[in-house]
Amino acid sequence: MPIRWYGPADPADPTYRHFARIVNLTLHAMAFAALNSGLWFVQGIRHPWQHLSWLTLAWAAVLLAHASVVLLLRPPPPAMTLSAQDLEDLTRSIADRLYVQVASWHLYLGDAGLADTLAVECAARLDQGAAVCARQALEAVQVPIGGGITRLPLARLLPPGQLRDLEELLEPYC
Repeated sequence: MPIRWYGPADPADPTYRHFARIVNLTLHAMAFAALNSGLWFVQGIRHPWQHLSWLTLAWAAVLLAHASVVLLLRPPPPAMTLSAQDLEDLTRSIADRLYVQVASWHLYLGDAGLADTLAVECAARLDQGAAVCARQALEAVQVPIGGGITRLPLARLLPPGQLRDLEELLEPYC
């Protein structure tokens, strides 16, 4: 699944900064893999370079340090801002209003056992606004398909109108 950022790009947002650090680490790792494999390939063909192993080890150490910095600077998970009663009300609303559509069948999230999980995911993201919260929560909830062999994000199983319904349910809590 590709990395996505929902919402405005705000450099003051700690989650956005962490996202940027992850993207930079990914680019660093890709450059390391591409250049090192190319250098080792050229050395194997015709140009022996006795210090290539030192370069690879040094760069790998820098890459490991970069990964450590990314992990150490990870922001803390957001605290839930809903009371237990509000969370229960949101769960009931989600269970009664949202459904998964397969062909012409509608399976409500309460009957599918997904309303609780979606409510908790939404509650953790309420500070980002209803639209962003709804999209991120629907992507975060993974639904097991085929006895758990495959998992799909809940966003792929809901009709487009259900996203707007979820945003409407979240508006009073944002």
